[in-house]
Amino acid sequence: MLPDYSAIPDSTATTSYSWLGAWSTALRRPSVEAYESIIDDPLASLGRAITWLVTASLAAYAVTGLLQAAYFQMAAKPELLRAIATTEGVDPELVSTIINNLWLAIVCMVPLASAVFVIGQLFYTGVLHFALSAFGGQGTYADLVYATAAYTAPLTLIGTLLGIIPCVNILTLPLGIYGLLLHFLAVKSASRLSWGAATASIVIVGMLFLLVAAVLVLAIAGPILKNLPTLPPSSPGGVTL
Repeated sequence: MLPDYSAIPDSTATTSYSWLGAWSTALRRPSVEAYESIIDDPLASLGRAITWLVTASLAAYAVTGLLQAAYFQMAAKPELLRAIATTEGVDPELVSTIINNLWLAIVCMVPLASAVFVIGQLFYTGVLHFALSAFGGQGTYADLVYATAAYTAPLTLIGTLLGIIPCVNILTLPLGIYGLLLHFLAVKSASRLSWGAATASIVIVGMLFLLVAAVLVLAIAGPILKNLPTLPPSSPGGVTL
């Protein structure tokens, strides 16, 4: 009689996660083993990771933008807007048109903001993957994007919800610190490197981005600060003296 091999557990079997399952595991089980199981998921792919990032960023920017627009429309008094428009020499009807079309502007800006967020995330991950490869990293670019998206997407939604609730929005700070710790964990798991090599890669890439940001700020602010003393003074009403 032949042995029943179906009863023997397959040591190579991998776990298949739903969206919520992958996000929950990434947030609630911060360990190398958990992140490696997420990466080894048969459903894991670059396209799925991008879908997570797009969905989370669209929802976050839509909620934030619409709430800000609603608050502005409730807080802005029509007579105040007319007074400001008249003082600044702007057609009051133009101001009314802008306010009335504020919802349309928000709807148009949300996809653009989401695209910038996702492209920036993919670009940063690409530079980080290059640095990890230089240290001997074995993971693929898709692995790194998937591992980071598994915590970035849910944290984006949670951070947005916490940020719009008064007195609770202070929790966004510890949430951001927790997200940074998860970033180190995801990078280490996806690259299969030691903690030292993974940390060094993140620090080097982070310093590079800070340097580029500082150069851009100086390039933009330099001419403005240089010409600032030459600007003619103006009266409180905005009329040049």
